[in-house]
Amino acid sequence: FNGIVGEGGDWNYMEVPFPNGQLPMLPPHNLPPLRSEADIMGLPGHQLTDYLVGYGEPVPQLILARMLCPLR
Repeated sequence: FNGIVGEGGDWNYMEVPFPNGQLPMLPPHNLPPLRSEADIMGLPGHQLTDYLVGYGEPVPQLILARMLCPLR
């Protein structure tokens, strides 16, 4: 669903559980919801890193590279 809603302007992204079944917005992660591309781009580096680690994605070393790394 998230892949077909574009930037998330007209439809909010749906929360996707991490591979271990945990939800990013619930403890122990307590991450903010990602309802649009703007939400992703607005994440501070540490929260984006937490999302990437949670989804098992490699974490780029530069903050700019982190902001350009797609979440699936």
